[in-house]
Amino acid sequence: MNRQVVAARIVGWSLIVLGAGHLATTALDSVRTPDAVTVEAMAALRQASVAMPGPAHNLEQLWWGYSTLMGLMVIAFGAAFIWAAGCAAGSLKSLLWFGVAVALVGLAISLLLMPLPPIIGLSVALVGAIFGLAPSRQPVRVEAS
Repeated sequence: MNRQVVAARIVGWSLIVLGAGHLATTALDSVRTPDAVTVEAMAALRQASVAMPGPAHNLEQLWWGYSTLMGLMVIAFGAAFIWAAGCAAGSLKSLLWFGVAVALVGLAISLLLMPLPPIIGLSVALVGAIFGLAPSRQPVRVEAS
């Protein structure tokens, strides 16, 4: 199997797992009994309105919306990598470079602001993309004279 196809699948599956984990965590957060500090924080978010065009929402709704959308979009991005790997008739270098760029930016944000799961998921995606871009080492044939 082509090294770039394997790399695109590594990127894709790591993002799908990351997005699915994010959605699962979001769903579990919506049904768990929060502690007192969380109850107070969420109440404060409900009090703060969002000044944007469109329907009126508060920060709690915006938080839930962004969180759910983020999980779905990460899954979709991963699925696009897997789809591209299955359709690849040529080089996937451009796609893998795009994966490197997105994973690097996401990893930087995650290192500054996020917990361990996105750091791990984006690190796997980054390493997978780099693996696909690295030159493959062909064995050197030495012929006897």
